[in-house]
Amino acid sequence: MNRGQKQEEIKFLKNVFANLKSVVLTANEGLNAMDVAEIRKQLKNNGICFKAVKNSLVKIAIQNSIFNCLSVDFSGSTAITWSDRDVITLAKILVDFQKNIKNFTIKTGFYNGVKLDISDIKSFALMPSLIELRVRILNLIFLIPSKFLFQVNIPALCVMDLIKANNEKKK
Repeated sequence: MNRGQKQEEIKFLKNVFANLKSVVLTANEGLNAMDVAEIRKQLKNNGICFKAVKNSLVKIAIQNSIFNCLSVDFSGSTAITWSDRDVITLAKILVDFQKNIKNFTIKTGFYNGVKLDISDIKSFALMPSLIELRVRILNLIFLIPSKFLFQVNIPALCVMDLIKANNEKKK
């Protein structure tokens, strides 16, 4: 990589870190090309970016930023995964992938000004995603009126049953 390419990479990384909400660092030592392609595919399908990075260039790019606390974690073979939306989907995909592929390691993360360790990322993975929460809320919105109407209709149904029974008795 020549000097111009390094400058372009640093500029790209500065732009990435300036606009993101969540980032997770992973170690991808020992992963084969098929594993990397699979994780890239899963992440891309959910609007999440994945990039293997040169540690020295990232350290330069995050100097004097809130992400500087991650500098110590940029060692060995490192890749960054980032999302400008939510950290939950990102965490779910990475934790599931880590369960299936033993060589894949989650190092650390960063979300809304807070450095995350592996237990924090696993906790995020257990939370329902934004889509799941929306579905739950919609279910509640439609469930409550239907239960209310059912409760309101019970006395009317009882009265109807009494009238029906009375009519059958008269016949």
